[in-house]
Amino acid sequence: MACYKETACESLFRFDGPPLENFVLEHDIAIYDGHYAYLIKKGVEVTLIRYRSHMVATYVTTGDFIGKKTVIAGLMSRKGTFRKTRPGVEGLVLLVVANPLGKSDEYVVVVDERGVSLKVECRTGS
Repeated sequence: MACYKETACESLFRFDGPPLENFVLEHDIAIYDGHYAYLIKKGVEVTLIRYRSHMVATYVTTGDFIGKKTVIAGLMSRKGTFRKTRPGVEGLVLLVVANPLGKSDEYVVVVDERGVSLKVECRTGS
């Protein structure tokens, strides 16, 4: 998966903040997952879902449709307690961003609840 922008994907979204937040994009973003390209225009409101734990297993990727009770990640604490994370929103997963510099596993899942992203099938070859 690639995020084509002059700035890195990680710098477009903050890793600190509330676990669930509506966010207005400051840049146009194009996301390519190998089969489809997603275009999200500047000024569009998306939902950010943040989670952090000692170890994280993420179960969703770009292009997945999630429901309010879909398990999107498994979180394991330092003491070995395992819990599942559900988003509480439904929509299309546009991007899953990991923070490589965090002390623990930190992720932001970007969800299009309003259906405003443009999905285009990309062909490869001649």
